[in-house]
Formats: sequence, structure tokens, C-alpha cells
Amino acid sequence: MRKYLAIILIGIFIILPLALAQERPRVAVLSNSYSNWSGYDRELEAKLTDLLFSLDRFELVERRYIDNVLKEQALQLSYGSPDTIIRAGRLLGATYGFVIQLDNINTVWSKDSYKAEIKLSVKCVEIETGKIIGAKQANGYGFNRSTDLAISEAIEMIFLEDLTPAIKSWFRLGSSIVSRSDNFVYIALGQNAGVKKNSRYLVFKEVDLGIETQSPILEEVGLVEIKNSGYDWAQAVILKENEPIKAGFIVSEQVLENYKLFSFSGVIGKNPGLEVSYGFYRPWSHMANVSVIFEASPQILNTIVVTEYLKELRFTNNLSLFIGGGLGSSLGTQSDLSGSSINSLSYLANGRGILKLTLGDSYDFRVGAAYFLATTYNNWYYDYSKIPVPNYRVTAKEYNPSGLRLNIGISFSF
Repeated sequence: MRKYLAIILIGIFIILPLALAQERPRVAVLSNSYSNWSGYDRELEAKLTDLLFSLDRFELVERRYIDNVLKEQALQLSYGSPDTIIRAGRLLGATYGFVIQLDNINTVWSKDSYKAEIKLSVKCVEIETGKIIGAKQANGYGFNRSTDLAISEAIEMIFLEDLTPAIKSWFRLGSSIVSRSDNFVYIALGQNAGVKKNSRYLVFKEVDLGIETQSPILEEVGLVEIKNSGYDWAQAVILKENEPIKAGFIVSEQVLENYKLFSFSGVIGKNPGLEVSYGFYRPWSHMANVSVIFEASPQILNTIVVTEYLKELRFTNNLSLFIGGGLGSSLGTQSDLSGSSINSLSYLANGRGILKLTLGDSYDFRVGAAYFLATTYNNWYYDYSKIPVPNYRVTAKEYNPSGLRLNIGISFSF
């Protein structure tokens, strides 16, 4: 029963955006007259307008026209007042009204820069019905020696990582498959609706559970990626299919807000060891990856921590290559001649390649290599202090963690 209920909910969730995708909705970004941070209102409205324009799926009401109409009508809007948003939207002939507000700004000087924490809220209201299509609250952080630049960086982070996928999910593109040829399908949706190359679409089929519903009941059966498009059509390659994808199946844009992955690998190279990686996809379709490598040799233990950005290159449905690089540091630990634990720090840059073979819905086999270019361990200190250790008491006086690492392991996604 739970499975059937989940399928029904998926169907309702997909059908509404599909209906919206047939014609570009007319949207207006409306001014919030009761903001506590009025100095940033115009900047936020402009950024939200730019975001909606870049998504290429809306007809935007011009900013100057909005200002003139609201001024003529002496209409003041509030983020928390759907009634005034509806009234303004009707005056402007808009299908949807967007309102954005800055909830809070907090800046703190930390070490050598300002840390800015920003809280934003965005709401989208359907003008005809007054229904709230979507609402999103998000936090962002920025760091800079200038408070204004730190705030701007925090706002940029929110727009990139939170608002973009949220709005795309409220207005998800979708249509149906017209035909299939080998491993390609053709979709009745194109550049006129905002279809982009390399974007991905989930594939659904209608199922009959003997239940009367107002919208079709859908079950997910596959995933496709757009390779070519015209004004009102698109060609997509099939990446995954649980059963043969056919003409008439429904496609709906895949929106990745967070895709997390844990990986465990054995390391061969400079020293044998273990690598633990945590990765996550963000809206710009790259993968941010944090790797921690533990290497052991008779003289020294390396703990390497590196943050990387990796780009996926897909070859087949089940085979992908991730390439990229990053920056990090390495902590070397050994015992001096008296047996006391001592440490030294190194800084490094690296390049990495990972070949991923998909084995199932949530786990993959990985083979990879990383080359590290690092500074040398040479200044050794006692644990929990900055007291240098005399060279004659250090077993490995100098050690460079640079070199090639090969790894093999398994990863789990969720």
C-alpha cells in the first residue's frame, strides 16, 4: 500500500509542472515594501529577475513597468501578504508573482576577514487562485575583508545552491516521448520551453491500480539526457531504464538539490593505506569531493585532507569518468627518539581521475588515481604545542608526501 501511495504522489507531483510547461508563464518579481533591510531590496529583486531569465522558461514582466504600475496604484507589497501580491499580479497581467525578502544579516570579524551569515526567503504565488506554488528559506555564508563583499558572497551562494534548484523544481519542465530509435528518444519539448543540452529528465509510465484519481498515476522507469534540440523537440540518450522506454511515456526534468556519496578505497602508491571520501553534487552539476587519506609506513603516518571539484564525463549508462582537482593539507605524525608523538604540516594541490562503474541503484565500483604535489615536512613539533623538536631526535627528518596514489573501492550514494 505504501508503494502504491508513493507512486500516486509522484504522479501528482509530476503532472502539475508538466501542465505548466506547455506555455511560458508570465511572471513578475514584485517589490517588498516592508523589508527591514530595504537597502538590499533592489539588489535581491535584480538578482532574482536575472535568475528567472537565465532559467529560460518564463516570460518576465519588465521591471520599469512593474514600478510604474505599483506607483500609480499606490500599492505597497509585503512578503507575508498574499492579497496584495495577487492584486499587483492582476494589474500586471502576470500568471505568477515572486516576492523575495532578506530576513537577517549577521556579520562577525573572524581572524583576518568578516564572516557574513544571510537568511533569505522567496515565495511564488499563483495570481488567479492565490495558491502558494513554492516558498523557500535559505542560509548562506560569505567571507571577505569587506563586509559588503562578504554579504554579496553569501547572497551569491544562496542563489546558486538553494534558489536555483528550488525554482526549477517548482516549474519543472516535462512532456512526453514521441518515438524511440536504438538508444535515443525524441521528446515533444524544445528550446521554446527552455530545454538545455546535457540536462536530464526522469521517465515515467502510467500505471493502472484500479483507483480513481484526478491525475494519472506514474511510476519511474528510467533517466535520459538531452543531446540535441530544436524549437519544439529534443533528442535524448537513454542513461538508465528499469524496463524498455517507449513512446507515450512521460518525461520530467530532474532537479538535483543534493546528491551525496560516500566512498571507501584502498590506497597504493606513496604508502599503503585507506581513503574515505564524501562527495555531493550541487546545482552547477559538478561534484564537490572531500577526501581523507590515511597512509602508514614504518616511520610516519600521513593524514591527507583535500577538497576537490570533479566533473562527470559519462560514457555509457553504467560507466562514468570523474576528473578534476583541488587543494588541501597533510598532517605527518611520527615518534621521536624518546617515543613522544610529533607532527608536521604540509600543503598540497592535486589532480584526480575516478572511473565509476554503476552496480546498482545506490552503489558503485570505483578505480581511481590522484597525483599530489606537496611541500616537505621539515619542521616537527610536539603534540598540542608549538615547541620545535631538535633534528637529532627526529626519525624521519624530512619527508615529502608528493606522489601518485592509486585506489580501488566501492561507493554508496543516497
